[in-house]
Amino acid sequence: MAVSTKSKKALTSIGLTVAIAMETTAGTMPTTDYYKLPQVTDLPDLDFDPDTIETTSYDNLVYKSYLSGLKDTGGIISLPANYTEYGTTMWDDIESKLANTSVNTDGKIAWLVIRIKGTEQTWFIPIQLVKCGIPSAPVNDKVSIDYKFTVLKDIYVATITDTNFAGYLASGDYIIS
Repeated sequence: MAVSTKSKKALTSIGLTVAIAMETTAGTMPTTDYYKLPQVTDLPDLDFDPDTIETTSYDNLVYKSYLSGLKDTGGIISLPANYTEYGTTMWDDIESKLANTSVNTDGKIAWLVIRIKGTEQTWFIPIQLVKCGIPSAPVNDKVSIDYKFTVLKDIYVATITDTNFAGYLASGDYIIS
């Protein structure tokens, strides 16, 4: 029996990377120029189960029967973060560029990439962005923002080494053009 060479240690969220990129060619996942979203504080559940459709009939005598239905992403998903002007400006600029049908004539979309430090598994999520709203600011607390989006297609999972993953990330700050 072969022994796995993968680490069996539990991982923490320390050093988790969440970044965003726009397609340069419609329908093709970006492999470079992912910009890190600053100050993300929580990763929502992105494990989408299909609905189940009950098909039980009178000839089922012991168990109900089911078929798999459509996957439900739950609609708009929130990615909570500490408010930064850089992060919300970047998010809203990308949303505007993709929503502008006279500029985005090919139907390009955005992709999130999620990378947990200590693993080679990397998740790529095709998304449609929602423009940022007003930050939340409770008394004597941090100012927060929710980056909101909907998932457009299946999430792509890839095995990528730390060295190769560095090539996916943009080398500087996001520039509004």
